[in-house]
Amino acid sequence: MIIIIGISVIIFSLLLEPFDNYELFQKEYIKLGSSLNSNKTALFIELRKQHLTVKYYLFDYGMTAVVLSMFLLFIMTENRELKIYTKKSSIFVLGLIAFIVEVSAIYIHLFIDFGRECFPYWADTIVIPMFYLGIFSIWLLLFILLNTIGLLLKFNAGTSMKDYNLSLKNFSYWYGFQLIVTFCILLFCVYKGMFLSVLGTLLWISFFYSMFVGRLKLEA
Repeated sequence: MIIIIGISVIIFSLLLEPFDNYELFQKEYIKLGSSLNSNKTALFIELRKQHLTVKYYLFDYGMTAVVLSMFLLFIMTENRELKIYTKKSSIFVLGLIAFIVEVSAIYIHLFIDFGRECFPYWADTIVIPMFYLGIFSIWLLLFILLNTIGLLLKFNAGTSMKDYNLSLKNFSYWYGFQLIVTFCILLFCVYKGMFLSVLGTLLWISFFYSMFVGRLKLEA
């Protein structure tokens, strides 16, 4: 049902124009660019908001709904539980895929915003984020490799959460904490309509969930 609503919203958004009066927006944009106002970047952002229609918002939220629905269909088991990856090699590959998708998503969203005229021509607003994104990518890769250290430890393979002992004594606080943080990031991405980052974050949740479960003890 959600996926049908998402597709419908996407189709409707494609019928809309991105700006209520594009010619007027461009006229005021060029006039602002030629001014000497030191605060003109902030004024540009406000100007763009004034002329934007709901086209981009509807498209982004529609795509977010589709991504969420498709992922849940893929990741949920017949018992309506999150799928648990029990093979260490599969979890490691899942972590690398999550890394690749997340970094790619940020790059793609950056260029989507560029194509949507989110950045004024007088500011190097796309160059600077790309530079820091390169640094972030290195940090994120090191982070995922750090977390895969847990794969070197003993892993307990179960087919369902019912197979595990969930007592606090067996609780993995490290992976549990990261699950909570990643879930909060997911909520933020959904709120912002960052549909590609939603996919990357869902993969992170699947990765941390598998790491978390693997550290639990099986019920006798």
